[in-house]
Amino acid sequence: MQKGICKLSVVPIRRIPSDKSEMVSQLLYGETFTITDTIENWALIRNDFDGYEGWIDIKQYQPISESETVTDDQLVTRICTAPISGLATTAGEMMHLSFGSILRTSSKDNTSIPGLEFWNNNDFKVIPEADKSGLIESARLFINVPYIWGGKSIFGVDCSGFVQLVYKSSGFQLPRDASQQFEQGNLISFIEESEPTDLAFFDNDEGQIVHVGILLGQSQIIHASGKVRIDSIDHYGIFNHEQHRYTHRLRIIKRL
Repeated sequence: MQKGICKLSVVPIRRIPSDKSEMVSQLLYGETFTITDTIENWALIRNDFDGYEGWIDIKQYQPISESETVTDDQLVTRICTAPISGLATTAGEMMHLSFGSILRTSSKDNTSIPGLEFWNNNDFKVIPEADKSGLIESARLFINVPYIWGGKSIFGVDCSGFVQLVYKSSGFQLPRDASQQFEQGNLISFIEESEPTDLAFFDNDEGQIVHVGILLGQSQIIHASGKVRIDSIDHYGIFNHEQHRYTHRLRIIKRL
């Protein structure tokens, strides 16, 4: 099957092949995918990172060339850990990239890829191996970023996209949706036993998992609801002090 790579800052993934279709997720610069079908100007893709499927405009991706398909042990993967950074093309054009964008280079000494060069090398870090030490700091970078259904960039996130992106920067590979993330990790029986970086999941009246956030401690949570915000949490759920009410009912806490 043909492989592709996202070479734009953000590309929408749509439910059906139409510009008017609902956006269900996004690709960020440097993310790779497998093309499983094409219809007219649309490609059905499966994201290599999380297996998420949807349609993208064929004008918004680039087939992976032979030089970009070297084996994994020849690649060094770097992730953008600044809210917004940039790349400069050899033509002098700028690309502004979101937190979570990916660069792959052929050795640890390389600081560029063909046709592009780092604008700010310090914004791109080698992805660690499952290290949560900087996770809360990364999560706080998103405060006041607007909620967008299907979003997973600094320009807009949904609840699970926010969690996936922050954990990705710390070397964790989480599924895309909250109901899938719910299946990961180890159960924490009581909120009093929780720690910063634990994931809290929330359900609706039908028992479906509909929301997820990252605990900052036993009484605070950072999550995307209207915007990325910090709210109070207890054994019942999230309490929004602006609305003076509980907005989400706690179902379970998990630790990765």
